[in-house]
Amino acid sequence: MKRNQIVSATLLAVLAGAAAAQQGLKEEDYKNLQPVDVRRDMANDAYHQTRYTGNQDRLIYGNDDRRDVYEVTDPFLLGLAQAGVAVCDVSELTDNGNGTFTLNTGRWTAACTNEPFFNQMRLGFCSGFLVGTDLIVTAGHCVSPSDVGDIAFVFQFDQQGPGTGPGADPEVIVPADNVYFLTQVVDHALAGGEDHCVCRVDRAVAGRTPLPVRRTGSVTNGDPLVMIGHPAVLPKKIEAGGEVKDSNGTTPYFMANVDAYGGNSGSMVLNRTTGVIEGILVRGNQDYVSGPGGCLLSNQCPDSGCPTWEEISKTTSFASFIPELGLQFTPNGSITHIGTVGGPFNDETFQINISNPTSNPADYSVSIDMGAEHTVLLNGSAGPVTGSVAGGGNASITASLSGAASMPAGIYETTISLEDVTNGRTLSLLSTLEVGQTGISVSPATDLVTGGPNGGPFSGTQLYTITSTRPTPVTVDITPDQSWITLNGSTGPTSVNLSGTGDMAVVTVGIGGNAASLSNGLYTGTVTIDNTQSVIGDTSRGVSLDVGRYLYEDSPAIAINDNQSYSTTIDVPDGFCIADIDVEIDITHTYIGDLVVELESPLGTVVRLHDRSGGTTDNLVVTYDDDGGSTPDGPGALADYETEIATGTWTLRFSDNANQDQGVLNSWALRIASQSGGCLPVANDVDVDVPANALTTVMLDGQSVNGPFVYIIESLPANGELFIPGGARITSVPTTLPGDSVSYRPDEFYAGVDMFDYSTNDGASSGLALVTTNVGSATLADFNMDTNPGWTTTGMWAFGVPAGVDGDPSSGYTGSNVYGYNLNGDYTNDMPEYPLTTGVIDASGASNVTLEFQRWLGIENSTYDHASVEVFDGSSWQQIWNHTTTTSFTDTSWQAQSFDISAYADGNPNLQIRWIMGTTDVSVTYCGWNIDDVSLKGLVVPTSGYCLADTNGDGNVSPADFSAWVAAFNAGNAAVADQNQDGVVSPADFSAWVSNYNTGCP
Repeated sequence: MKRNQIVSATLLAVLAGAAAAQQGLKEEDYKNLQPVDVRRDMANDAYHQTRYTGNQDRLIYGNDDRRDVYEVTDPFLLGLAQAGVAVCDVSELTDNGNGTFTLNTGRWTAACTNEPFFNQMRLGFCSGFLVGTDLIVTAGHCVSPSDVGDIAFVFQFDQQGPGTGPGADPEVIVPADNVYFLTQVVDHALAGGEDHCVCRVDRAVAGRTPLPVRRTGSVTNGDPLVMIGHPAVLPKKIEAGGEVKDSNGTTPYFMANVDAYGGNSGSMVLNRTTGVIEGILVRGNQDYVSGPGGCLLSNQCPDSGCPTWEEISKTTSFASFIPELGLQFTPNGSITHIGTVGGPFNDETFQINISNPTSNPADYSVSIDMGAEHTVLLNGSAGPVTGSVAGGGNASITASLSGAASMPAGIYETTISLEDVTNGRTLSLLSTLEVGQTGISVSPATDLVTGGPNGGPFSGTQLYTITSTRPTPVTVDITPDQSWITLNGSTGPTSVNLSGTGDMAVVTVGIGGNAASLSNGLYTGTVTIDNTQSVIGDTSRGVSLDVGRYLYEDSPAIAINDNQSYSTTIDVPDGFCIADIDVEIDITHTYIGDLVVELESPLGTVVRLHDRSGGTTDNLVVTYDDDGGSTPDGPGALADYETEIATGTWTLRFSDNANQDQGVLNSWALRIASQSGGCLPVANDVDVDVPANALTTVMLDGQSVNGPFVYIIESLPANGELFIPGGARITSVPTTLPGDSVSYRPDEFYAGVDMFDYSTNDGASSGLALVTTNVGSATLADFNMDTNPGWTTTGMWAFGVPAGVDGDPSSGYTGSNVYGYNLNGDYTNDMPEYPLTTGVIDASGASNVTLEFQRWLGIENSTYDHASVEVFDGSSWQQIWNHTTTTSFTDTSWQAQSFDISAYADGNPNLQIRWIMGTTDVSVTYCGWNIDDVSLKGLVVPTSGYCLADTNGDGNVSPADFSAWVAAFNAGNAAVADQNQDGVVSPADFSAWVSNYNTGCP
């Protein structure tokens, strides 16, 4: 096998089958564990191997929607929950020999005491659900064929009430009818996104109703969902607040924002309206963040994701292994009729469709339950309506509201019973009538977080869109609880009136001028958004104001793969001197001892915030603060940034330096306090490409927060000359410039790198900054792939438009075309090296040659599959890049690549480049190479010299150049008027110009 052979065939299947995730377990974690502990850790690890490669932060989306069974009164949801099971190791059960079993449970004590469900009992390692007389479904990474005889399924492991103890805890001595044992695996899959196990138990399940599964078609984005299972292997929870976020087309899994944990692996995810099982909760990411003292707190995200969600394996992959249950009723679950007082209402008339997927006839009865609060007619009467449906046949009943238009404002419920008489199954349809109700929604869900210096200004704002979700007009009150919070630029509350469904208003929350009187510190407030006619949509948004600090933040959502380095930046536009700085880091990762994190300021000061400390701890969620918070590991301290100017680009560099555990940089932020004075001026390095044999104006880069400042040339270039723009040649240093630029002219026929120094001064002097001029910079070859460059292909290399499947892009970085290895999918197994080779490129006159291109690459762990780039040096091929990381990856966007190939390319008239795909091993494939926008650049010696007589720079020597010389002479413009090149402008330069004119240009 390819990866660590740890503990059981289930884990082997996970690690071999989840090639897109590659987040293995550490073998030492399994020492001295009981069988159920091993199974829990294996299930959790497999659950965390999401196939999505973007940011995977989770766990609670918006509000925590999980409820214990005893808290739920909805009979529809309870009817679904009765089919849920806890998946256990047989070691967790003791047969009492009297028709009962004792459950060997533990308690959830690792959670923080304020965490929901703290100290509840724990049992098992996964969840499952009943789909047939003796068939239970769970996740494929929970149960495998080799587990027959070792797995038990326990029904009704449910909390009975709040707290712990008798009457609250689940029963631990349970009847045998609650316990069943695995005797056969009917179908099992754990590859390509599929993750399921259809299990047959030792006998027919008693007293439970199997639930139907989707057999054809797919979910739709926005479908309401309910998930039922055992999060963190706690008593069963019902989570009815999720929805489909990405149906994922024809792939075998979809994504949803259900609130889930590792123990939820195998949980049923159902359509909240129909009660049909849509899939199995199989994959997610890190469940918790560290709380006080190392206890566990749920990780939380907005309902919109972070930015992705949980992964649900679709039932259509295995539905053919599950016999049909009997009559199917659509809709079932719930239907809502919304309208104003007097109507109209949506779905005033609707069809109840009945289908019989079996081969035998079945009888049905549809009736209105007792306690109906509004009238629903069935085929025009009070019902019941009975009948029979032939095998493979269909029937339909017309349901209609009666008298709804005369009902006063309110919410009314009526339950319709849907009975399959022949098969002994009953479902229900809850008809909810909303009369004259109002509702709102508010977006976005984010709070306003801002800051600024003491006394202001505080420019941060957040726009909120308030939308009516009901046809009845509504008044919405928006109220801040702090006087320094403004609404639409004014203090105090405001109101908006919305005319009905879809009408909206925008409210801007900001900071008022009276915040200027606030002392340094962090201030918080709340803006309440209130539906004045009902509670539907009532919400609030927080406001945080950090006085004395500027806040700069970013949420890049960068996936962190094994043995990979990354960087991201924040640009600070404000000019001020740093008095203090705090750095906030939010990284989801399952082993922070793998991580190195460094921060570099615009002036190049580097502080190592995190240096592989923390060991097995999950997640690096920390504020680095020299004044009472966490301090950097070093080298360096946050105090190193004090008295620097904040303006410019701050760079966060982070890397994973080991195998197995992976993660995501979710967000990071700088909180910078300013001070008056104390900062030296700044001079930044400048790197610029300039043409040979030509005068170029070079812009210098400096700043000061203390007032006006000047630029000073501190050294002269070795291979060129400097001029004050439009003025004299600079022949000695230091020389103070009149502005922020200097003119540079390289020596005649020079190509290469030239340098000089400068500084800034505002009464105090900056350090030296280096100007690097790349003289003679030229593009040697450029291939934008708009047309086929005709390179030599082997294997499945091809030019064209990539199909966008199996991880490939759907177009080039620019334009449509690329060169790719198999434009329609993955590379193949067991293949040799196949190169893509350019034509010959003449670099005989070039130096400092670089290769640049855009890459989109997917490849397995370098232990198994290989990719490389090589350069032909005129006699042999030289490798300049090789895939060496021991983790698999697929680029999710185009990646810019740049290589210094001067050692092989400079002066080479027979330069070639080739990209190699292969070799590969016998299993697991990825999308391979995609290449676009290839260019080679270098410094090229000019073939002709200066034309001094062409003083107007029009490319021709003519009498008009005399007038240009006279103008330059009068202005003292040495770069043009100094025709004898003695460094000064004098009448002798006229004779020199005449001589140069008569000589002409080379």
